[in-house]
Amino acid sequence: MVTTWDEVAGALPSIKSSAEVLAALQVWKDRSSEYVISVLLRPSSSPATSKILNERRRRLRVLNKKARTAYEFVEKCVESVERAMRIPISHLSQGEQIVVDDEIRKRVALLAHAGKEYLALHDQQETLENLLKDGEAYFARGEMIRYRPPPSGVPEGCRFRPTCTGSSR
Repeated sequence: MVTTWDEVAGALPSIKSSAEVLAALQVWKDRSSEYVISVLLRPSSSPATSKILNERRRRLRVLNKKARTAYEFVEKCVESVERAMRIPISHLSQGEQIVVDDEIRKRVALLAHAGKEYLALHDQQETLENLLKDGEAYFARGEMIRYRPPPSGVPEGCRFRPTCTGSSR
């Protein structure tokens, strides 16, 4: 980033839109692993305020906890099915074999249901993560525009007042 800063810094004062932020920072696309740069370079964005972003982060934390619990339940179901499958049924009576088969079927059905629940939660996680990242991109680009350096020749205090002539008022 240090070697390309002159190129980026020269474009910052003239940036007026989110698309221009994205274009100005493209030089950093494959040169930085910084999270902020990846957010600024995200190709998609959606309107968000800091309040909305904090709410999405809170919802994502709750969803992550639910998904982790669901995944742990899936693991327990897998272990349960594996235990039932290890029962040697060849020496059991036909009635006992039917009971074991029924138990295996119940456990497999429970595993299938738990797997579906986990996958649904995982899909919700991905959707919310993408929505959060899109909101962060929108917000970060807005901040970049808001706090960019003034164009050359414009007095520092006049950045937000287009009619300012540089004199104190």
